[in-house]
Amino acid sequence: LDSEVNGHRLVYLDSAATSQKPRQVLDAERAYLEHRNAAVHRGAHTLAALATEEFEEAREKVARFVGVDAGEIVWTSNATEGLNLVAYGLGSAAAPASIRVREGDEIVVTESEHHANLIPWQQLALRTGARLRYIPVDDQGALRLETLGDVITERTRVVALAHVSNVLGGVAPLGPVIARAREVGALVVLDACQSVPHLPVDLRALDVDLAVFSGHKMLAPTGIGVLYGRRQVLEALPPFLTGGSMITTVTMEAAEFLPPPQRFEAGTQRISQVVALGAAVDYLERVGMDRIAEHGRRIGARLVAGLSGIRGVRVLGPG
Repeated sequence: LDSEVNGHRLVYLDSAATSQKPRQVLDAERAYLEHRNAAVHRGAHTLAALATEEFEEAREKVARFVGVDAGEIVWTSNATEGLNLVAYGLGSAAAPASIRVREGDEIVVTESEHHANLIPWQQLALRTGARLRYIPVDDQGALRLETLGDVITERTRVVALAHVSNVLGGVAPLGPVIARAREVGALVVLDACQSVPHLPVDLRALDVDLAVFSGHKMLAPTGIGVLYGRRQVLEALPPFLTGGSMITTVTMEAAEFLPPPQRFEAGTQRISQVVALGAAVDYLERVGMDRIAEHGRRIGARLVAGLSGIRGVRVLGPG
């Protein structure tokens, strides 16, 4: 990154899309591939045992980082896959009645959602005959909380929203939204892609049922995402992908599935990326999430102040 573009020093301002990777993360992935590369949860040989240990240590690190149990962390390719996994499972005929979305039910999202947290719910509504409803936002992108009672109703089965906007940077007021969802018995699905890399996040304390985030936005490589699910919810969800590594027994007629999280991790996993994500969590914890959040607030305020002083510029979102 020590380079020039059009005669100016390169400044990278696109971390909301994907982050650059510190040397410690690159070194961790390379060390795994050079010294401990093997399939996890399959072999009895030494390298397989070492690889499995490192793979599961990373799961423990990520779980602690967001305040949950390791058994509630599912590896995915990215947050988009995690959201599709959830939407597919909730609409599956194999899902129990307690969580299944059916004709006449309602799914609630906000008007400002990323496509990854919109299209899976559109498709779920099309498959099931459910109705998709929206929490409106004002001209600054803030949720209009006064509408919650009208939008989230007794028919609502799922409320899905972003913790932090990838466009405006505003932090959603989760408390009132989650409280209303609990009143009607709806599941809460959180897109935490822009909050986990930048803020201290405790998913248990937030009281969400499911959440997703991506490694590549928090200093890890591409190709690794995380789905958190409250244990009871994960146990009720049917698998999204099937095949090897997620079964206990198979006959010619049927298969029995492993419990979560392995139930949702079919096939050979993205092992080196998982290891690198663990290293990224180590790096973030060494810096300190409180320090990272304060730094973001400070440079954000400086940016808004500077832009506000430019004639003809209108700043959208929180100041």
